[in-house]
Amino acid sequence: MKKEQKVVKSPVIPELRSYFYDFLRERGILKTLSIDPSILRRHMFDFFATDAFIKCYRNLALTIARDLMPQQAEFIVQATPTPRIFRTGAHGTSFHCDYWYGHGEKFYTVWTPLSAIDELNTFLMCDEAANDDIREKIERTQQFIGLDEEDKKHFYPVAPSEDECVVFGSKMMHGSPINLSKNERISFDFRIGILEDRTSTKNVNTYAHYENGEFVMKKPFEGVRFLRYVCGGQNKDTLAQHLVIDSAVRNFGLAVVGQEAEAERLGYPVLQEILSSENLNKEFNAIIIASESIVPYEHLANINKNNVKIFAVLENRFLH
Repeated sequence: MKKEQKVVKSPVIPELRSYFYDFLRERGILKTLSIDPSILRRHMFDFFATDAFIKCYRNLALTIARDLMPQQAEFIVQATPTPRIFRTGAHGTSFHCDYWYGHGEKFYTVWTPLSAIDELNTFLMCDEAANDDIREKIERTQQFIGLDEEDKKHFYPVAPSEDECVVFGSKMMHGSPINLSKNERISFDFRIGILEDRTSTKNVNTYAHYENGEFVMKKPFEGVRFLRYVCGGQNKDTLAQHLVIDSAVRNFGLAVVGQEAEAERLGYPVLQEILSSENLNKEFNAIIIASESIVPYEHLANINKNNVKIFAVLENRFLH
């Protein structure tokens, strides 16, 4: 794609908007302003799980991928989009580019509004001619919050029509200043990119892969039965650990078949026994912890002795 930003028309976008408000009405929500944004966000995630949304979402992703991606490349798409709710008077995000947050150079963001858009409630995009200079200036000065008045002149409001979404590259500068409109902004966005983009720091297992005409989710946890392990102590809040683990269980659909807590005053005897015992409980074949920082590295010496893997949620990987 020659340009790093463009507007894409698709007949599925008006369908999505219609499905969304029908979905809310079925739940007794007649006005989105009547509901707390955090609760509305949860409803949006439920909407993203409906068959109607998934069908439209896949069609939209395919349309964009065919336009952006080389024919020989295997493209991947964010499995579940990110909901955005931008109320009147609210501040959205500071000016940034998605590359700063780990998205690859060959990844694109697709922004799709679900509510009415005007120039006062939308986000701002940088002119391509000035984009690289402004991005490099911020990277050099490390001044990420706020822009010089002269730099602000290079940003313009993005206002697509009801059948359009906005697509832009990961290095394009954009942001959402205060919503000065009387209208709230409800939208979702997602990323689409190439599997072999080595500049991305994201875990590709959380993306859907396009294979043989279908979207396929990789299943790195298939057949894995976890033992939940928490370890308290100074600066190791167990409630926070449970919340982190619960989030992973819910989002990845993990199977947890047991749990253990460390006898923290005695060191790490519970974990060591789990890792070194020759008579492990056959109910589990892996351990899930909130973070690798929970357990000092020297206590993981027996990690492979009984083929019991440890998955660290915050690092989003199995430890070796």
